[in-house]
Amino acid sequence: MENLGNLAQSSLVSLVTIGAGSWVVYNPPSGPSFPAANFRVRVGSALTGEIVLVTVVAPSTPIAGQQTWTVSRGAEGTIAQQWLANTTVQHVLTKGGLDAYSLGIGQWNVVAIQTSAYGASPGDFVRCNTATAGFTVTLPDATTCAGHQVNVVKVSSDYNAVTLATTGGQTISGQSTVYWITPTGAVTAMSDGANWEII
Repeated sequence: MENLGNLAQSSLVSLVTIGAGSWVVYNPPSGPSFPAANFRVRVGSALTGEIVLVTVVAPSTPIAGQQTWTVSRGAEGTIAQQWLANTTVQHVLTKGGLDAYSLGIGQWNVVAIQTSAYGASPGDFVRCNTATAGFTVTLPDATTCAGHQVNVVKVSSDYNAVTLATTGGQTISGQSTVYWITPTGAVTAMSDGANWEII
């Protein structure tokens, strides 16, 4: 899940080349700190800068006062560039960051009404019409989406089953599958990082 903060700002310790996926930055001298991981920064100016997704933050050793970041470059249509030492990096709130954050807190990706087997993605709100026949909705790999939810609801008035299944031997509240036939019945499952739990 995307982490938000309050505009922490610092600068690069050394030159960053276009292909660099690891950066060293100074700890913010005062004011807000950067989140522990999964946040976005803007490098350079608002008009010509680069948006970067920081996925891992680790203290730099042996030098105190610095952090090493693992980054994904050129986010949200910006272009990866070379940056000089002491270039400003600032934590920013962007549309991409808000989208990623909202999927992590239960905002739903409403998919088209399904009438046959469907492989769900994290954050999906899946509406199932089983009027013709029952079918299976398969949850994504729980190890790749800890904290994310999938909501599955039956929108038809028949008694054909919606079956919720997993991949790789994972479970749903201890069961290999869960099904229901009740018209308008629904299940919301959340990944705990290893399996799925009905909430």
